[in-house]
Amino acid sequence: MRPRGKFSTSGAIKVVSILEEFNPSFFEEPVSPENVDEMARVAANTSISIAQLASSV
Repeated sequence: MRPRGKFSTSGAIKVVSILEEFNPSFFEEPVSPENVDEMARVAANTSISIAQLASSV
């Protein structure tokens, strides 16, 4: 799933808890990638791998 940072932290946690039963490979950028603490918070609340989009600078 690729929401590209569109969820709030609590919203992302709710979504991943629902998606876990479908065993997705990853959840890409559930919250803004600039907010590392919130990405970590989402990751701590799921068994789904949390991915960050690799961007070229």
